[in-house]
Amino acid sequence: MMELERLMVKVAATRAGLQVVEPPILVGRSGALHTFSFLATDGFQSFAFDFYDRVGEVDLLSSYVKMMDTGLVVHIVCFHGNPSVEAEGGAKEYRIRILRPGELAKFFEKRVAVASA
Repeated sequence: MMELERLMVKVAATRAGLQVVEPPILVGRSGALHTFSFLATDGFQSFAFDFYDRVGEVDLLSSYVKMMDTGLVVHIVCFHGNPSVEAEGGAKEYRIRILRPGELAKFFEKRVAVASA
């Protein structure tokens, strides 16, 4: 599922100076294991991403629970279509960014610009 996209993100993150965490699993404060679609770190800050074909309310809530339990900022990537109205509204309320594939590339390009400055 979305292996090409995952590979593209891995390359972009590596170019931005991030270390890819494999497997992308973290233990939350509750002791629960949380699996992300992609996880990278610069040694100080971690960047967690959940990939979905389309983003609905249940997807958003799943990412929100991971965010609350791990303390990480989680970004959602919507690869096809648009997020549901409920997911868009909830994302604003929960302070979760829903990115499109092009925005994801820009996220890492900004990191490259900062690292080389």
